[in-house]
Amino acid sequence: MDKVSVIIPVYNVENYLSRSLDSVISQTYKNLEIICINDCSTDGSSEILEQYKKLDNRIIIFNNSEKQTASYSRNLGIDKSTGKYIMFVDGDDYIASNYVEKMVKQISSTGAETVISDYYTLNFWKDESDNKFYYYWQYDKAPYDIENVQIDTSDIKNFLYFAVPCWNKIFSAEFLKSKNIKFPPIHIYEDVVFWGSVWLNLKNLYYTPKAYYYYRKKRSGSLTTKRDEDVYYVITIHKMLADVFKEYNMYDKMKNILDYIMIRDFLSKLSLFPESLSKSLFYKIKNENYDLSLNEMRNLDLSEGAKKYIDYYQILLENEYEDFCKKTKGCIKSA
Repeated sequence: MDKVSVIIPVYNVENYLSRSLDSVISQTYKNLEIICINDCSTDGSSEILEQYKKLDNRIIIFNNSEKQTASYSRNLGIDKSTGKYIMFVDGDDYIASNYVEKMVKQISSTGAETVISDYYTLNFWKDESDNKFYYYWQYDKAPYDIENVQIDTSDIKNFLYFAVPCWNKIFSAEFLKSKNIKFPPIHIYEDVVFWGSVWLNLKNLYYTPKAYYYYRKKRSGSLTTKRDEDVYYVITIHKMLADVFKEYNMYDKMKNILDYIMIRDFLSKLSLFPESLSKSLFYKIKNENYDLSLNEMRNLDLSEGAKKYIDYYQILLENEYEDFCKKTKGCIKSA
């Protein structure tokens, strides 16, 4: 039984950490090393980690000497890992008891470098009950009743379909380490650039249309709910993603897809901020003068709902903030 390294960054998640750790230590797949990186938590997370370490000797704790980022903690986990495979779990989420077993079966039987699964998500801005998770199905070209499907990474359209988080995937440790794939030194949206780097190096990718991961989205106190100094980070992250594709000489081939993903994220994020910050971000986006071809984007293999983002962006370019809000009211949904 091959060892799996489960990497868990921990920062001020005392209300959720026990359930997260319980879900990992109770996995049906037993050959685990559970690497927990405590990023200077100021609540009771440190004490919870120490309690669980006494209960399960598979738990290894690293304490950052000063406050870092989830990127730093995950990179440390990769460096310290000794497993054949690597998986990520966030300290405020939890996993089904057979998650690791199912994902190891898929990656070992296919010889893939990475396998992607679906997941369940709970939007805390709508409901804080754990009974309100809903299934996030990513790839509608795959029938639900199959074990897995190979994804052609040479087909540039396929980059559109899959969510970027690291935690609904299993990775070959040799793949990540030999390609030196790491999370960028930023504190939010870091998965976007990481997934771009993974994608550009993949030769063998599989997707399984099953969900085992329970993701708590937009909970109070999480990094993704910060709304002030991070308002422009969605712009920064897409510049970084473009640079990654340029480094691999894939930017020109992928430009329309990357541009679509960028404007989709821009428009989705506008609805997340209070009016003053949303307006500020609106004009920052508008004044960037991106070299976009909206007509070419419309020729991408997109659903009619997805194509509406292109229409919304056209409205953004042609209107001031107040008129944009009126014309798109009720149309732009949170990502």
